Amino acid sequence: MKIKELHIKRFRGIEDQTIKDIDSALVLIGKNNAGKSAFLTAIRTFFGDYIPQGKDIYKNFDDFEIEVVLECDENYISDFFLDSKIGFAKVPSTAADYNDVKNGTIFEDKTFSEFKSLRNEVLNADSLEDTSTRESFEPIWTNAIYKKFSISEGLIHASLVFKKGTSKVEYTVNKDIVYLLPSVAFIDDSRNFLEEETGKAKTITANIFNTILKSELFSNKEIDCYNCNIDDCDGNCISKIDEKAPMDLSIEELQKLINYKTKNTSAKFTSSISERFAKNYQKGFKVNIKATSNIDKSFSILTKLFDPVLNAEVELSNVGAGVRSVYILSLLQSYQAISAKHTIFIIEEPELYLHPQLQKSMAKTLSEITENNQVIFTTHSPIMLREFSTQNIRKVKLDEERYCSIAENTTIDNVLKEIGYSSQDVLNTDFILFVEGQDDKYIVERILYKYYDIDLERLSVIDTKSCKTIGFYATLRFLEKTTMSDEFAIIRDADTKSEDMVKEILENQLNSNLDSEFASKAISKTHITKFSSIEGYLFSPELLVSHNIYASEDQVYERLRNGLSENKDKCLKYFRKQNENAQERIELFEGEYDSKIADAKENLDWIKTNIQGHTYFGFTESKRINYESYVEELPMVAFKNLIEFFDGIPYFFSKKRN
Repeated sequence: MKIKELHIKRFRGIEDQTIKDIDSALVLIGKNNAGKSAFLTAIRTFFGDYIPQGKDIYKNFDDFEIEVVLECDENYISDFFLDSKIGFAKVPSTAADYNDVKNGTIFEDKTFSEFKSLRNEVLNADSLEDTSTRESFEPIWTNAIYKKFSISEGLIHASLVFKKGTSKVEYTVNKDIVYLLPSVAFIDDSRNFLEEETGKAKTITANIFNTILKSELFSNKEIDCYNCNIDDCDGNCISKIDEKAPMDLSIEELQKLINYKTKNTSAKFTSSISERFAKNYQKGFKVNIKATSNIDKSFSILTKLFDPVLNAEVELSNVGAGVRSVYILSLLQSYQAISAKHTIFIIEEPELYLHPQLQKSMAKTLSEITENNQVIFTTHSPIMLREFSTQNIRKVKLDEERYCSIAENTTIDNVLKEIGYSSQDVLNTDFILFVEGQDDKYIVERILYKYYDIDLERLSVIDTKSCKTIGFYATLRFLEKTTMSDEFAIIRDADTKSEDMVKEILENQLNSNLDSEFASKAISKTHITKFSSIEGYLFSPELLVSHNIYASEDQVYERLRNGLSENKDKCLKYFRKQNENAQERIELFEGEYDSKIADAKENLDWIKTNIQGHTYFGFTESKRINYESYVEELPMVAFKNLIEFFDGIPYFFSKKRN
């Protein structure tokens, strides 16, 4: 779930402001005291992360209102099927609600009493996770949820009102919406690390750990005993607990099980944070987050750092501000690595106290988090904008006449004027190559290193994520005004589109942000991949066999065929989205899909051209071979399309290996 539109009325310094077309990232820029924090606090208030007070009401008014349009898909709703508050055991809750939503389901001929009886049988039989349970009850439950919260076309319109003299807020639509909302992980600019250290409820450490522990703690994984000092835990204690039915466990045995699972889950995540912290800051340092739990209480968290110089643990609140910010970066990186869901990150100035190189890491981490969660932050750093587009950015300023905060759309010119630009990516380089992702960057560097006599230290391969990011256009603008205005090239993934479609989209984007003459030059220096993505050049049944992942190439093609059949809906949905303005192309793709994948070997190029690369790379286990091995072991002809492009550039052609 994410915020699609935000309307704030009479909150702090905001009289009446609307922010529309919010994407997975919302970045607020502007001068100090312009009111950026007020927008963040209003959002936190709506999601229950901030308790408002009378002083939060604008000037002499009696209330404030926060209206939000929320976007959620079927997968998000489905995750609440077993929820204790709004899951299928509770919804629909009345005969009237039931009768409104039963049509079209397997219960349409049954009364509400009969439905409840069947539902109780499932609940009492403890078969909640059975596929048949979801197949039977999820359709009617989904209908009820959509009606309960007035969800239409994936959107929820809701508002919150707070009146002077009261202590609680009031939600429209349905007060139960609080159970459907994602949680908020908030980091303010004061960086209160005494609270981070002790795991206070509203800190990002506590929020993330609670999210992870709740999702992992009670899954069917290995069990052990938290307090036992005997080495052979399985043989002496836990194995006996494991043999018992849940209803036969004593309180002591259950407590042991919970303690172990808490320790085990938190230890793995702590290890992940430690590895990243040592890499970001200094070798030898370790993060130690001790999580415990109690049957009648929530999780307890204590965070410390191990300092190898002191050879001792130190409190997080007693280290320097820069070290604390590195901790936050490491925490966010680890969180992103497990692809957690149902969280909105709200951060004040994430770049605080970070070295420019680590600011780049923070920007990339936040950008990657937007793949699964919404990120909202304020910033004064141009580096923090490099991974985001102008569509993600709003400029906040003060209306000096009414003395209230205004948030408005902005352009790349205004962004660069407002916060400047750092050209560090292109200094001390001979050639600039723009690609679309970290995988693309690594693969292209390996190809260039193998086939051209190039010093990679003098070549800057920049991951722009897309042609919408500030970093991409800012770098091009810098190049335009230097002697390197010809020393660059762009590689774009086809993403299942035709080459002409990709170039047309890119041309429109470039013309909107660059001088028309330089935009034309950039188009002429652009290569559209032959396949949907760069994985298409690598996918090789022969290598999968030689690396003993499959016994034969026929097995590879069988897995490819079956995987594409299983993922048909996903592939069709992605193709439609990428080609939404080319209906004939969509109809052709849909019409020939089954026949093409039926003979996957004969139509391999069609598959690599029209199917998203990481989809088939994933289910064929192609990622078990590292990218360097692909480049080293595949013949040159596999990269013919790319190499012909590089050969057409004098800088590369003059350095081609014989």
